[in-house]
Amino acid sequence: MSLTGEPIIILGVFRSGTSALSATLEQLGAFLGQANDFFPPNENNLGGYWEIRDQQELNLRGYAVFGMNFYQVDRLPEDWRENPAATTYVNELRALLNAKFSGQAQWGWKEPGTTGLVPIYKDALAAEGITPRYAICVRHPLSVAASQIARQTKWGLDGPQGVRNLHPPIGEHTVGLWIHYTLSALRETKGSPRVVVSYEGFLENPARTIEQITNTLVSWKPSPEQTAAAIATVKPEWSHNRYTLDDLKTWPAVVGKTYDVALRAANDTAGLNQGRFDEEVDALWNEWGRMSKMARPILLPAGQLIFSWREGPASNSYIEKYSPTGTWQSFRAPIAAPAGSEIFVDPYQTPCHVWIRKAIWHTAEGERKAILNPGPNGVIEEAFGMKRLTIFGPNPLILQAPGGGATAELELEMMIQSSPTVLTHAVSMLKGRLDQVRRTAAPQQMPMGRR
Repeated sequence: MSLTGEPIIILGVFRSGTSALSATLEQLGAFLGQANDFFPPNENNLGGYWEIRDQQELNLRGYAVFGMNFYQVDRLPEDWRENPAATTYVNELRALLNAKFSGQAQWGWKEPGTTGLVPIYKDALAAEGITPRYAICVRHPLSVAASQIARQTKWGLDGPQGVRNLHPPIGEHTVGLWIHYTLSALRETKGSPRVVVSYEGFLENPARTIEQITNTLVSWKPSPEQTAAAIATVKPEWSHNRYTLDDLKTWPAVVGKTYDVALRAANDTAGLNQGRFDEEVDALWNEWGRMSKMARPILLPAGQLIFSWREGPASNSYIEKYSPTGTWQSFRAPIAAPAGSEIFVDPYQTPCHVWIRKAIWHTAEGERKAILNPGPNGVIEEAFGMKRLTIFGPNPLILQAPGGGATAELELEMMIQSSPTVLTHAVSMLKGRLDQVRRTAAPQQMPMGRR
């Protein structure tokens, strides 16, 4: 069996009604996964999450692979297909979708992390010959923030359950994530059949929302019984907060503008699918991108590619200054070291990942592959068909100078990748290295009772 039909993909930031909409779609006849694949309901989501565990894990791995984070406003790089993991990751998505939905005529899924990975899912579905449709959930940003505050307070992670007086940093940060997820969903689904579902409007008049979905997204005809059951899944009491556009006047203008265009799109499905709001969404996306860059630290400052060695009468180092671009960069370095010398390489001066897809020695006798070994402050892994170096200190990489008696040139093609997720990974690897050193250095303890 293989994938067929036109799946409905539910997008939107967490706490925006994606679970409620999932329950409705399931009653309309959409297959969203096997019950034992889902995270079970709990006090934070009594109706169930409707999220497939394996898919959430794969989405989270995708965020890490592409230098993003589920709880940050990281954008999928425009050149994501150049990432070493791109092809493998697309194939993993295809395999997961086939494993979970193969043979289903009426299907779809809900997992908020999909919102930041829409272009990758598009490639995966296109390779399967599948055209998706989208339901974009939008809830008032202050309601989303208040819901998140309440949930995290239950977990003991933050302070009072303020509603009107949103408690920073959760409230402000969640509003930022709301902007990011909402604009990303609206932007990346252009040209595809889609419906914007206002959470407040959905709870107030579920029949109207279900009619919009049935007319635009559902490729089958639900029975009257299915439609009635779908309406019955909606509980008006789920709406705990009543905010309006006026409540956003004290926030940056991009917040109110984004909510306004989302509401208008929710009330004009035909115009949405005719591209009536596309230019406005693009302008807001660009404005939000500029604000994000202004607020966030530069992750890739200028650095140096440093080669050093201890043997030989000539200069024992070569340094090339450069600015990492986050894309593939090539370097050719003259190394005047005696044959067999250890060459210590510092590709960059902060913790990061360095992808290396080419390492070649050029000598008078021709070319030969450079053998890469980890230095005292680096770890080398095989990942997606190439080397990935994790740097957490100086001298993370060691090579051996080739024979020949003359200066050789080392050609490296590499890509520096840094993000909060990458830094966390590097720190974790450093901690593991230190723990290993401590265990090795610790004196052997005599068993208790045998002194």
